[in-house]
Amino acid sequence: MGVFVLTIVLSLVLFLPVAIRPRIWWELSHWQYRNPEANEPSEDAFLFRRIVAVVSLLLFPGLGYAYHVSSVEAEERAEQRAEERDERLERVNEGVIEGIENAESRDLELEPGEGGRSGHLLGYEGDADAETLTVVYELSPCGRLDEASVEEGEDEVEVRPVESRFSGSFDDACRSSHQTGPGSREIELDKPLRDRRVVLPAGRRFPNAARRARTASSNSGRS
Repeated sequence: MGVFVLTIVLSLVLFLPVAIRPRIWWELSHWQYRNPEANEPSEDAFLFRRIVAVVSLLLFPGLGYAYHVSSVEAEERAEQRAEERDERLERVNEGVIEGIENAESRDLELEPGEGGRSGHLLGYEGDADAETLTVVYELSPCGRLDEASVEEGEDEVEVRPVESRFSGSFDDACRSSHQTGPGSREIELDKPLRDRRVVLPAGRRFPNAARRARTASSNSGRS
């Protein structure tokens, strides 16, 4: 509204006096000339100035009003977009809560599962003298590594990585933003790994990730 009012004020100050008395600018500036009578504009020139002043008096506020209307519409569109964004965030938050409440957990295996349960283990990383062991994995869509527990024995270190996968309406929404590529989780050990075997529950073999990758590359080269 401020711009519209400003254009009205400027129109009244600049154009209204000329529309009422077109000779006003000549009367205020004729003193600059040595011979004002010889330089005085014609009646047609004064008429032209009046016409220009009247048109400007009508047009200038109209432009200000158009700018005001477009500004108001832009603000309304911005408010509408903000409301739509808030609604989308609310729906996503509701979906997240629903997905968490209905999350399904499964032990990660060395081979991908079926359907959307494609999460699987790639192996482990760790030096014999280190007191940590790193589990390397890939998650299912909408999944996360919920826990990676470890039980240590004299001869074996049993690792149990558990994936939680969101379900419900959030399932489809998160597919485009879920983690892609390998992930890892470091696990603290009570003592260095040494020559103990690393296994999965029920004594299933859990290979070293680097050796498994080299084996897979060698097998694909032979094929």
